[in-house]
Amino acid sequence: MIDLLRERRTVRDYKIKPVEDETLYTILDTARWAPSAGNIQNWRFIIVRDPHKRQALATFCAEQMWLADAPVLVVMCSLTDKVKDMFGERGEAVYALQSTSAAIENILIAAWSFGVGSAWIGSFSEDDVRKLLQIPFEVEIHAIISLGYPKEVPTPPRRLHLGDITFFEKYGNRKADLEVFPLSKHIPKVQKTAQDVIQRILERKK
Repeated sequence: MIDLLRERRTVRDYKIKPVEDETLYTILDTARWAPSAGNIQNWRFIIVRDPHKRQALATFCAEQMWLADAPVLVVMCSLTDKVKDMFGERGEAVYALQSTSAAIENILIAAWSFGVGSAWIGSFSEDDVRKLLQIPFEVEIHAIISLGYPKEVPTPPRRLHLGDITFFEKYGNRKADLEVFPLSKHIPKVQKTAQDVIQRILERKK
């Protein structure tokens, strides 16, 4: 799991190869086990495989046309009213989105465990997506996720050092017991590259 979390990459270039039903449903099933406010499980998924609809969705996502090449697009919807009924305005503004975000992260990590790449898309014309997929007005659209087998594993993006984003007891305080620093010494070195992880996954599937 630690390897998967570290080695997952956003993929925007996919093979012309379908994602098998069993693999897709297993990936989506992991989303059901994400935490959600009040255990409401407000997420709903729309699986889109039709090439014409994928082409339209790519256009609606600020014309990110590479999305049309992904064999599967998953539109993440939210029954936000259910969260609002329990938690009020904060439930509507914060908790509903937090819950679907947790489900999305499960999907991304589970997909990578099968060697399936993904991308989390938040830029789209909600009205156009709603009309295309006949989504009721009371159902919110939170994201679109692309899924497919990557043509290649993208290089790792630069990440901030843990010591630059960690504070102690109050915001901005980087002082701690001297034995704590540098924080990097407490983090196990990653010995495997992303390619190693993908290769191991592919070997398991043979």
